[in-house]
Amino acid sequence: MMNSTLFRVVGIWILFVVVAKLNAVIREQILTQMIGQGLALPFSGVLLSILIFLITLGVVPFLNIYYSLGFWRVGIVWVLLTLIFEFVLGHCIIGNSWDSVLAIFNITEGNFFILVLLITAFSPYIAAKIRALIWRTT
Repeated sequence: MMNSTLFRVVGIWILFVVVAKLNAVIREQILTQMIGQGLALPFSGVLLSILIFLITLGVVPFLNIYYSLGFWRVGIVWVLLTLIFEFVLGHCIIGNSWDSVLAIFNITEGNFFILVLLITAFSPYIAAKIRALIWRTT
């Protein structure tokens, strides 16, 4: 990845972090009280996945990437940044136990973080394909 592209990729990922934080605030302040923690957590994961995909769909032209492998690389970089962020923030900065940090992967408890990671990984490629289809049909 060239420096300008990497700068864009990281900038978009920072936008994902902001959206994820807003999603968490909405989940804790509104959804949990409306539908309970048992439903709020998975709903929030699905909502965040949708938001990440929609953002990616909107920004993929600005990545200046024109080949499939490049879109896969972007998805992988976003996932790696997310995992590093979660582990460093959760364990090293906040001081949560590793069990607590790894709880984000527990789908049986309603945490859909794995879905968020999958969408994050696949969305650049899928969004580019969708935009290419739309471009060809207009």
